[in-house]
Amino acid sequence: MTTASLKKKLINAISQENNKELLELFDHILKEHSSGGRISKKQYNDELDAAMKRMDSGQYLTQSQVEKLAKKW
Repeated sequence: MTTASLKKKLINAISQENNKELLELFDHILKEHSSGGRISKKQYNDELDAAMKRMDSGQYLTQSQVEKLAKKW
């Protein structure tokens, strides 16, 4: 698959996606990539704390949900 065709495929998939958690994950990946990928220890701990709070409140995807989403890509 060429880079151009992969971009088109991802743009199409993202534009049709309604799962907020998945879209936030894409956003996070792109931000990390554009920033060089390195974060501070504080930022890492803050993100970890936020993720734990989301999990505790039930805002997460199960393995089977992730597998179903991945099949749509």
